[in-house]
Amino acid sequence: MVRQTVYLTDLNNFAVVNKVMSEIFSAPYPARSCVQISALPKGGLIEVEATVVLD
Repeated sequence: MVRQTVYLTDLNNFAVVNKVMSEIFSAPYPARSCVQISALPKGGLIEVEATVVLD
């Protein structure tokens, strides 16, 4: 994975996202941007869009 876009309905959850991501990924970390949005389908709190490069 080389890049992620994280969509959060509440930026107060950003610290939780960082904690989980640090448990899943190790250096070198994928590039990431985070955006607060008003709502997600089915009441979701987070959505992650990822770009993966396959060899």
